[in-house]
Amino acid sequence: MIGTITVVHQEPAAACAEIGYCLGQRWWSHGYATEALVSVINFLFSQASFKRIEAKHDTKNPASGKVMHKAGLQYEGTLRQHGLNNTGICDEAIYAILRSDWVAANNL
Repeated sequence: MIGTITVVHQEPAAACAEIGYCLGQRWWSHGYATEALVSVINFLFSQASFKRIEAKHDTKNPASGKVMHKAGLQYEGTLRQHGLNNTGICDEAIYAILRSDWVAANNL
């Protein structure tokens, strides 16, 4: 296994899902995270009824933000002291894509 990607939280009333992913260091910089993220986004918008998909990353990991941007998510802001990871409490950058953005980007 090279990594994981999953819906870590969903808010059915708002039709919103949050995606999280993790990739082994050996597999960084090969495009696998972007490919997986795009695939999950496509599934959630085409096969499920979500209207918004978001993802967050530790601000000390800007490479993850590049993955999100390449997958079509837009940076929305920084949540200060919002996350918890193996280094402790951290600031998180939040990115999101709306179904309407996805439809327009894919000429659907």
